[in-house]
Amino acid sequence: MTSPPPSQAQLPADLADVRRKLEQLAADGQVPALIELVLGLLVQLRDKNTALSARLASALRELYGRKSQKVSTEQLMPLFAELSAQTTQGAADSAPSSEPGAEAPAQPEQGLVPQPPEPPKLPRRRGRAPLPAHLPRETRVVPVPEAERKCPQCGADKKCIGHRTSEVLEFVPVQFRVIEEQREKLACPRCPEQGVTTADSEKVMDRGRPGPGLLASIIVEKFDDAMPLYRQAQQYARFGVSLSRSTLGEWSAFALDVLASVAGKGAERLAVGYTVFGSCRMHGVNPLAWATDVIGKLQAGWSRERLDELLPDAWARASLAAPAAGDADAP
Repeated sequence: MTSPPPSQAQLPADLADVRRKLEQLAADGQVPALIELVLGLLVQLRDKNTALSARLASALRELYGRKSQKVSTEQLMPLFAELSAQTTQGAADSAPSSEPGAEAPAQPEQGLVPQPPEPPKLPRRRGRAPLPAHLPRETRVVPVPEAERKCPQCGADKKCIGHRTSEVLEFVPVQFRVIEEQREKLACPRCPEQGVTTADSEKVMDRGRPGPGLLASIIVEKFDDAMPLYRQAQQYARFGVSLSRSTLGEWSAFALDVLASVAGKGAERLAVGYTVFGSCRMHGVNPLAWATDVIGKLQAGWSRERLDELLPDAWARASLAAPAAGDADAP
């Protein structure tokens, strides 16, 4: 059974005004105006409900969707309050618009839920950072092509008035170098019975052929750059030098045994590697330069009483020049 329509006393004040307007039009026999008024009210309600539904869907998508910025509950509360308020007073606000000469009501603003302000953008750096000053530099003059060296108007040769300078950062691959060691032999032509005097070898490894720089590179790449020996072997093969992993392992163990005197007696090989290169990082020391210098000095007969001078921190303070093994300046 259909419930009777509410009386005028039970309606809200805004809807009561709408009812009186409709009853007045019906009593005056203005049926077309009555129909237009009702249709206008329905269109207004439909548009407002569509706008509110779109805003609500956008807010829920911002809240539960895969967005980096999501709205909070405090931002949604005003929208829900506006939705409930406009449900009851949307029709009453648009009722006077059906009268002749009345202006159409403004459409509700459609858009997303207000977002928090964007963080300020950091100022962009202008220009490029200069290249490190300690890198070696090479000057390369690029001449103007021969076809452009004459003046197109008078045909005279153009004179050089300067250069436009720019810098290119280039990488020069490492190079293997074979050092042929020729040890001098001396003999007395008058006393052959005294035998031959031969200079001592400057090799750091009696039964091997690696120099101090190669030994230092192997252990630095292994312990400081986390490059295993098999990858080092592949890297060396690209330069045409075939070294097996077992050979690199023997050379690495030899270099760590040499550095054990600096790290401390009884230190294990792995502990030596991680200790000395960790100390280099702590004191800002180039591990390759340090290891090359120290291995050469120790194999050249560095005094055991002066081992503290080879520690990375002391080595950095003294700024030792790293002479080659057997050099006259080496202790």
